[in-house]
Amino acid sequence: HLGREVDPFGEVAVTVGASQALYLALQTLVEPGDEVILFEPYFDLYANQIKLAGGTPKFVPLTFKPYDDSPDAISGGEWILEPEHLHKVITDKTRAMILNSPHNPTGKIFTREEMNMIADAVTNVASEDCVVLSDEVYKYIVHAPPKSEMEEEEAAQFEQVNGGAKETNANGDGDGHALKYEPAICQGHVHFASLPGMWDRTLTISSAGKTFSATGWQG
Repeated sequence: HLGREVDPFGEVAVTVGASQALYLALQTLVEPGDEVILFEPYFDLYANQIKLAGGTPKFVPLTFKPYDDSPDAISGGEWILEPEHLHKVITDKTRAMILNSPHNPTGKIFTREEMNMIADAVTNVASEDCVVLSDEVYKYIVHAPPKSEMEEEEAAQFEQVNGGAKETNANGDGDGHALKYEPAICQGHVHFASLPGMWDRTLTISSAGKTFSATGWQG
């Protein structure tokens, strides 16, 4: 998934759940007075774990963009990250950012462009001590690969099925040749640590419970 070989003994730690992984990471990284950035809205566990480590949560609001912004419309929409909101809260005290994608509670999938905004801020705005805790416990719920990869795969599939025949029309009929499957409707999950320069600045948090639907009841 990360496009590189991972050392299971030197680069992987097994914890009692993703919550403990986050707790231990924050306890290790954060000193009293340090700041940790959260993208808002956020999973309610994050803020108190930051405070338990002696840190101060700092909030970057995601912006809701409705699909239909006409006055009387009741519409769904998308949550987007605007880089100026992120840059505004970064200080020399910023020790970490918690990135949760796919996102709880909105279901948002941060795009590659948005992740590159965060990577750029980590590299060029924050101090060299700033890291990203990438909470990716819901990654296997996303079934489509990143859009750019999907487009490449579709092009390859078209060549394979149709032998390089002329392009299909919108409905896959008439004089065209249809793809074997419909294009993906969502942009798939991107592992933050796979972005250029982010391997050494990222702690990736995964969850066997979420992956295998084995979380059980919590009391």
